[in-house]
Amino acid sequence: MLLPYSIDFTDQSDKQSFQIQPGQIDTVNTDLALPGKGRVDYGEFYNENLVRLLENFSSPNPPGNPTKGQLWYDSQNQVLKVYNPATSPEWMQLVSTGEVDRFHVPVVPVLPSTNLAAGDLCYLSTDNKLYIYDSINWRAIATQFWCENYLSIDGGQEAFV
Repeated sequence: MLLPYSIDFTDQSDKQSFQIQPGQIDTVNTDLALPGKGRVDYGEFYNENLVRLLENFSSPNPPGNPTKGQLWYDSQNQVLKVYNPATSPEWMQLVSTGEVDRFHVPVVPVLPSTNLAAGDLCYLSTDNKLYIYDSINWRAIATQFWCENYLSIDGGQEAFV
């Protein structure tokens, strides 16, 4: 008798473990097709999953069952995005693939105080400086002069380094 696979996420604060029954294909819990034990045609699903991972789910539409930290290449806008259900929007742009690759930095009127991680960046519009969060405090890492000469502010909502 075949037993189900028990699948555990690394960070279970967002999604809980789930099981894949023998012979079944799970497409509900992730954006991959995960075959259960004994599935004869598992190879096709396995190979298609590798291609999806390789291309970062390239599509004009976001993946339907994203997992925190998942990458998606938005082929319509030609940008790489990462999924974080704790932010708004949930899909945050990482890199623009225009003439020069650039990193997206949110423009804010006040420094955020919740849902922070070391290395978070933001551009504070009230003093025109770029800040990084060091896991305890926000630290200014670029002067107004640098920001005015090297940052591109798009409509007051996004900055690109």
